[in-house]
Amino acid sequence: MTSLARRAVYVPVQLGFPHLTRRIYALADALERGDEVAARGALDWLEEATAEAPARALDEHLKAQTLASILRDLYENGWEVSREGNELHVLAPRWGAARSTDEAQREKARARRSVEARRSAQFASPSVAAFIRSMERPARGQSVRALIADGEALAAALAAHGEGAVKPYLQLARPADGIDEHTGLRLQDCFRYFRYYWAFPAENTPGRRLPMLIRDAGQPNHPVCGLLCLASPLPQLGSRDASFGWTPAWLEAVIAALDISPDALELGVNEALRAPWGALEEALRRSEDTLTPRRIAWDLAALLDLPRVETFGALIKRLRAEAHHASPRARFEAATRRLAHALVSPIEDALNQLSFDELGCAAQDVFASPDAIDTLDAVSARAEAAWDVARGDRKRADRTAVMFWRKRARKALLMAEAWWELAPLREALAGDDHGALIATLRVSCSPRQHWWDASSALAPDHGLSLGLQRGLREHKVNMIASRIADISVCGAIEPYRALLGGKLAAMLALSSDMAVAYREAYGEQVSDIQSKMAGEDIIRDADLVGLVTTSFYSVGSAQYNRVSLPEALGGARWERIGISEGQGTMHFSRETTSLIQRLLARDGSKVTVMGTFGEGPSERLRKLREGLSLLGLPTSELLTHGMSRIVYAARLDDTCLPGTPPHAAPYADAGPTGAQVAAAWRERWLASRITRPGVLDEVRAFSRDAHLLSAREADALATLPAVDEADEVVEREAPTSSPRPDRQLSLL
Repeated sequence: MTSLARRAVYVPVQLGFPHLTRRIYALADALERGDEVAARGALDWLEEATAEAPARALDEHLKAQTLASILRDLYENGWEVSREGNELHVLAPRWGAARSTDEAQREKARARRSVEARRSAQFASPSVAAFIRSMERPARGQSVRALIADGEALAAALAAHGEGAVKPYLQLARPADGIDEHTGLRLQDCFRYFRYYWAFPAENTPGRRLPMLIRDAGQPNHPVCGLLCLASPLPQLGSRDASFGWTPAWLEAVIAALDISPDALELGVNEALRAPWGALEEALRRSEDTLTPRRIAWDLAALLDLPRVETFGALIKRLRAEAHHASPRARFEAATRRLAHALVSPIEDALNQLSFDELGCAAQDVFASPDAIDTLDAVSARAEAAWDVARGDRKRADRTAVMFWRKRARKALLMAEAWWELAPLREALAGDDHGALIATLRVSCSPRQHWWDASSALAPDHGLSLGLQRGLREHKVNMIASRIADISVCGAIEPYRALLGGKLAAMLALSSDMAVAYREAYGEQVSDIQSKMAGEDIIRDADLVGLVTTSFYSVGSAQYNRVSLPEALGGARWERIGISEGQGTMHFSRETTSLIQRLLARDGSKVTVMGTFGEGPSERLRKLREGLSLLGLPTSELLTHGMSRIVYAARLDDTCLPGTPPHAAPYADAGPTGAQVAAAWRERWLASRITRPGVLDEVRAFSRDAHLLSAREADALATLPAVDEADEVVEREAPTSSPRPDRQLSLL
């Protein structure tokens, strides 16, 4: 009866050979009754049959093996497999909010089990086993064991010296960062080794990546007490976009607030809150979770160049208190002008940077003549056709030709799309004061348009609505391209977990040390896509203004709760801003991805996923989507695993919002140092933690030898054949490319 309430997904079995269909049904029956031995037998049979299949039957055998691998992945991730006659269904697991501590723990255990197969698979690799051995028994230098704190010594130091016994600092761990002075091990290998302790399997992701070790200078050898890693942000994340002021709903809410007559401020605070501001506040309470009155009040204060406030009442009081510096009316008008400029300038910059030389027409001709647009359309069409031929002809497959025509097609098409979408906006912005745009903002964002409905866009019947939205998207693209980062790894290493080392990692992410490292790593990096569009090297600003991360668990996540810096250090803080939708590829194995890649390579009618300029943000996701579609499976249903995660964000600088006045110095120069943040962590969290009964006993009982990966993962590593120490090959991390913003977001 329980399964009736679960999401059931129909899985069609569309294979050309009946004996392959029967094998898939046999596998489904074995998975339904939980007979893993029989299931393994069916999978092995299909693998052998594919390896021995004649050329004419290879495609069908490969499809059957891939479908079997998909069913195996779903089963191992908590999906149920069910067959009735010739109909096959999979039932997605339920992920819900826990109502008690016990339920939260059970939900966490389920989450760990859901990725256990993928996590264990990484230890089944001989190269990973060789790497672990090389770190624990190195030919030269000390073992990685020296970088794990001695529990007894750490507990004794804490008992003798209190919270001052722990002295954390950040250390970069890239290939170029060299050797650890205490052990002789490469720093990048140290990060990789400790990353294997995470419940989620380690993977290389495209884009920017800045791994860092958190070391403890208070203990011998400066043991690793945690990890941090910055990564390129996701192109699409609704809760983040709303929190950082990048959605039409946010824009409409802010314009509605700025359009309230400043004369209303002459009323008493209570009267103002009951009248225009009260209506706005009530509408926000009915809006999406992120657009709360507190959020909009905070953002309005930033736009009006006022200190942070969190209520409309406090905003009104602050405006009155600051009236001797600038009248409320002057602040409102200045904020509206800045907002208008913020929506226009990225579009103007993008258009001005376009290079038309290789397309045979000058930029001024394109902006002045419809015939030039026709030329762009024709070039785009020819390039698209040539690209289709180059990628579809398997006999003459030429990667260089494919990518040449792909780039040319994308460039011509983007230019044509940009012109048609932005031409009306350019005409309306002929003046310097952006008066036309300000008027449009007020009309488009009128409360009559129901701006508080999160599903609505700017007024669709207004001539400039598309341009305004495009300006908002361009601002977003400029931010996520180089000024926003995701935290892909953030947490503590034993025995520092018991000392709230996870909160230490979350706080150190808010330090200027992190921002400085990011700027030094990427401040001189050429933007690949933007440079291709401009025909010259373009370097983006790399001053961080915001960070985003997600919890591994959707319930009972405490690491980021109440984590903030003191006001004396700027007051940056982690805030819960939403819940992810539970979509992605985490429930599919690398084996399935590899099989799908083989399918796509053999099917000439399908797009070859190459992971290059213009192709899109997630190579693995696109491969899986194409492969599932090729098998006739419901793509969106199977890519929805349903395990939502809590989304957290930290705004380091309010200039992530469009229209905020520039700050005197970027966060890398003005924010608190890592040493200051570590001191705040010791005072706020560690000092009270070590006084709790049992905490120091837990640290004292920690065993370094039992914590080594070879001991923790003994069962997985024991199944691997022995490797001659002289022949060990340590797996190295592949180089990554620059981040690729979603093609629908930007000109660039």
